Amino acid sequence: MRPLTRIATMCGAAICGGTASTQPAGAELPLGRAMARAAGTLAGIIRMDARRISRARSSGAVLARRSRGTRQLRVYYRSGPRTQRPWYGAYELKLRTTRRFLDAVTISYFPTAASWGYGAPAQGEGPSYSFRLLAPGHHRGWRFSAADSFLGCGARHPAPGQCEGLSQALGFDEAQGRKREFEALFKQALLVVEKAERHAPISGENLFSATPHRR
Repeated sequence: MRPLTRIATMCGAAICGGTASTQPAGAELPLGRAMARAAGTLAGIIRMDARRISRARSSGAVLARRSRGTRQLRVYYRSGPRTQRPWYGAYELKLRTTRRFLDAVTISYFPTAASWGYGAPAQGEGPSYSFRLLAPGHHRGWRFSAADSFLGCGARHPAPGQCEGLSQALGFDEAQGRKREFEALFKQALLVVEKAERHAPISGENLFSATPHRR
């Protein structure tokens, strides 16, 4: 099954009522349930991608670390320049679990140099993106954050070192956010994952453009 078909199927299960294995305490609010299902869906994708890469069925890198009951699993994909997207970048799909319960899941993209090692920090100009879900804990429910930015330095800037950029961020918890807005951003995150599996760079356009208008 092609990645896009698999992701679309998981998206349907996550938004339309599938189940996910997360923290023992169930989320009661509708948005909390949607966040829990989305986190379970992304966790499943990350584990599946890690297995495919480990079995040499896909190109990428897998880094795993365990410490005092907490395990971090990171899947990396590289992307190269394309038409109108002249930058190198890397995708990081990160899953953190504590005593086998889902703790956090993050999907991110950041620009890199042409020569870059997996796990090294971001560098260079281009777009950045992140989508993160945190499981309930310390008397708090599900929490969500997303951000995107773009840094450009090029022929339009004659002065050495002169650059321009833009950035925006959004975050809320299950008691304050809007379910429709979250679902739109979750679908966007699935599209980013699909680009990661194809090693295609994200564009410099506003990744929040699919979000319903906030009132």
